[in-house]
Parts: sequence; C-alpha cells; structure tokens
Amino acid sequence: MCRFWHRCVGSLPSGVRLILFLMAAAYIAAWAGRILNAYDLPRWLALNPAAFGVGRILTVATYVLVPAGPMDLIFNLLLIGWLGPCLESMWSRWELWTYCLLTAVAGGTAKLLLAHFDPTRLIGAMPMVCGLLVAWMRLRGHERAQAWLLGQTTVLRMGLVMLAAWTIFLWLNAGLISAVIVLAAALGGWLYLALRWRLNREPPGHPVESQRMRRLEL
Repeated sequence: MCRFWHRCVGSLPSGVRLILFLMAAAYIAAWAGRILNAYDLPRWLALNPAAFGVGRILTVATYVLVPAGPMDLIFNLLLIGWLGPCLESMWSRWELWTYCLLTAVAGGTAKLLLAHFDPTRLIGAMPMVCGLLVAWMRLRGHERAQAWLLGQTTVLRMGLVMLAAWTIFLWLNAGLISAVIVLAAALGGWLYLALRWRLNREPPGHPVESQRMRRLEL
C-alpha cells in the first residue's frame, strides 16, 4: 500500500497531495460513520441552504469534501491530480489552496442565490475542479496539446470543450441549476485571475522580474 501511495500520489506537489488527502479522508470518514451508524458527516459538511442561515457558514466551502459517490470521488481526484501540479508549479501551495477555496465559495454562493429554485443540498468538488480547469486554460491556453477526438489543438480549446461537455452532462443528469453552479465557479476563477493579471500587469503565475535582476543580467 505504501508503494502504491508513493507511486500514485507521493510524487505530486505537497499542496495537491493535501487536497487529495482531505477529500479521500472525508470520504472514508463519511463511509465509516454511515457503517457504524455513529455520525452523519455529509450532513455537517454539505451545503444545505436552509441550514446555512442558522450558523453553518463554513459549508459554503466544505461541500466539496463530500462526493456524490465513489465514481464522483475518483473522477475529481484524477482531475485534481492532473491539473493541480501544473498550477502549483506556477504558483505556490498557498496560492493553489486560496484559489481552490475561492472557486468553491463561488459555487456555493451561486447555490445559495438559486436556493429558491433548488433547495436541495450541494455536494461534490466539480465546481472547484472546473475552477482549476479555467486556471489551466488561462495560464497555459496558448500551448499545444494532444486531445482525443480533437487531435492537435491548444490548451484553451481543449479546456473549453471539456468545460462544455461537463456542463451539458450535469445539465442532463443533475439539472440546470447544477450546471449553472459549476459555470459560476468557473466564472469566479476566471474573474479572479483576470483581476490579478490586471493588478500585477503580468500573467498570473509568472514572477515579475525586478529591476535589480535586469541590471545584473546586463
């Protein structure tokens, strides 16, 4: 088991590893609580619009730790393990965690605003994963990528196709509100990066070269 963990996860950056560990640990803890009939972890972590107004404010972000099922967990873990290292290599683990938190809150806020149309609870990390996809598109959009069915294309086009496919899938299987929530998280991530880009006057993830370093190179 240790060898399997090291081979699959141990080589990932520390920030990504922590995210994967929290999601896997939350799933195992929820499963244990259900089997032992001792506690209901999803009830505490999921975003329930009715309970949000009575003190469960943190659930606007913690809902991403509650997967919709084992396949949903595996799908999200694989995508985070794929997209996360690329972003952490350009940022830092703290910047990655901050961005994940921001996109999760953006999706949770959209759920609260649309609670009148869908009062059911919100679970699953898809809003955060779509936020990571948007960051990948924003930072690496000009690079070339090989995609199944698309052939040789750019990261931007590949990401847009993936985002459209996920949105349509959610719309057909979970309803329009779920698709809107995911798009809201993606939009929140895009606006954050656009604002950061404008304030820094450099693409996010690219360090600003200091005047001193330029003089030393000369």
